[in-house]
Amino acid sequence: MSLSDTGHRWFLFEARPYRLQRTLSDVNGFDPYIHGGTPRGVLRELANAFITPGRETNVHDLESVYRRLVRLGKLLKRRDRVKLPFAARQFRDLVLAGQHLARESRLLPSGGR
Repeated sequence: MSLSDTGHRWFLFEARPYRLQRTLSDVNGFDPYIHGGTPRGVLRELANAFITPGRETNVHDLESVYRRLVRLGKLLKRRDRVKLPFAARQFRDLVLAGQHLARESRLLPSGGR
């Protein structure tokens, strides 16, 4: 994790170790979160990156939301007859569903985004 000059936090995620040093020398010196290119790895590293005192995020809860969103993405794809579920409408539907599922799983506060 790093704080930029503007005070914003940012994180680096990479599928393989040491690839970052070859391609992004500008950020060399910041430790990337290595996820191995798998959904579970990405969720694990997101949980590691966004850990905050008093609010534990576990990978099991994240995986549950992920699996439900994958199923919803397939339904949206069939419903709207699109090849990818990431046209603007489908993406918005997935984001809203993800927020709802995260609140339901207590990964987000009930009024949070």
